[in-house]
Amino acid sequence: MKLVIVFMLAIIPVYCRTNSSGCNRMDDAIAKTINSSVPMEEYHETVKKYTTLPYIRSTVEKFKECFAKQSNDTQHNIFVMVYAVYNSDKCSGY
Repeated sequence: MKLVIVFMLAIIPVYCRTNSSGCNRMDDAIAKTINSSVPMEEYHETVKKYTTLPYIRSTVEKFKECFAKQSNDTQHNIFVMVYAVYNSDKCSGY
C-alpha cells in the first residue's frame, strides 16, 4: 500500500504539468483525501469524474481510508510535502 501512495503522490506534478486545468481540482482532491473529517460520500463526489470503473473507485476508497487512519502530524506533513513539490524550482511555471 505504501508503494501505491508514493506513486499516486509522485504523479501529481506530472498531471498538473500536462493538464493545466486540472490542478485546482487535483488540489481539492488531495485536500479531501488527506482530511479525515471529509465523509466518503463528499470525497466520491469530488473524484467521481476520475473513478468511473469499480476497481478504481475501490482503490481510491482504500487510499482515503489509509490517510484517515494517520495521525494529525502525518497528515500535516503530507500537506507540507505537497506544498514543497508544487513550489519547488522544478515545478515553477507549470
